[in-house]
Amino acid sequence: MDREKFIALGRQLGLENEELREWVERECVEARDECAREREISKENAERQQKLLEQQQKVQEQELKILELKLRLQESASGLSIVVPKTQGFL
Repeated sequence: MDREKFIALGRQLGLENEELREWVERECVEARDECAREREISKENAERQQKLLEQQQKVQEQELKILELKLRLQESASGLSIVVPKTQGFL
């Protein structure tokens, strides 16, 4: 909320002169602090989301490697020669 709105609200509450100025200043500081907290929370949430996505990608890459190794194991066990393309950069 901007300063003018706080002034109007303070006047509606019956505040005047120095009491009004002090109240408006406190409210402005509180509003700025709240905005800063919200920005920090948003930043932290975005960082957590990014880390989660990175972890999920690593898990998928590991699962793909496991599947490739299982396929190669089956190839060697059966004597077949199946070409498996490299998947680097696949995900």
